[in-house]
Amino acid sequence: HRKVRIHNFGNLAQSSRDSLIKYASVGEASFDLVVFYQGACEARANNVPPELFREDYSHYGWYKIVCGLAPYHGRNSFTLPYTFSFFSFLDNRIRYVINKSSYVPQCDPREEWLHYGSNYRSVASFESNLNAIVDLSLQRGDRLLLMTVAVHIPENYSLEAFKKHLLSYSRHRYPIESLGEPENVVGAVAAHNNIISHVVMKHPEILFADQANLMMGNPALTFDDPVHFTSHGSEKFVKNMLEVILPDLNNNRWELES
Repeated sequence: HRKVRIHNFGNLAQSSRDSLIKYASVGEASFDLVVFYQGACEARANNVPPELFREDYSHYGWYKIVCGLAPYHGRNSFTLPYTFSFFSFLDNRIRYVINKSSYVPQCDPREEWLHYGSNYRSVASFESNLNAIVDLSLQRGDRLLLMTVAVHIPENYSLEAFKKHLLSYSRHRYPIESLGEPENVVGAVAAHNNIISHVVMKHPEILFADQANLMMGNPALTFDDPVHFTSHGSEKFVKNMLEVILPDLNNNRWELES
């Protein structure tokens, strides 16, 4: 029954790149627990021709702007960097608007680029971002909880069946096609989950919940769509987390205020 303060850095459709930038931006702040759950939306970055892909995801409309502004974070003792960052923002925004055809759009992927998603180039970027997050957590002494990502695609899945609410989902919120072709998204998420498992093996001090396996069961009760959970599914998700967190807490490995 202790009071808990939660700082939510997550946001809709973002990736490990966003998490790294946000976590790095807090400076000397430390946390009793850092929770990382990402790897599905990241698959969207693969829907691009090989020659346009960039490891920092700047081939993506969103990251072209984010990556241009991120280096200036925290430099508030002198206004000139902010002036430059403002012009950098405008330059990147103008470039994106004028030459949209060279970027992954911020909304649904380009249909003509979907087949490129079979090459999981995001794996190297995901691994680099995750390792940087792990390094930051170790430097700051933050406990870190990593979790594999749960994805459910019924055998009879099709976009038409999804739109008609004929599948084993509750609300049918977002089709998997918003991230890419179904088999490509599933493959990319599996590859990202493998990276998470390998990182945990290298760092036994990291807490781990294998949500990819633990969330399977009755999909009609658990999943609203391929990657989002129902209320029942969310309760199950949290229970899986607590089964890892509470034993660690009871072993007095956290420094909590009395």
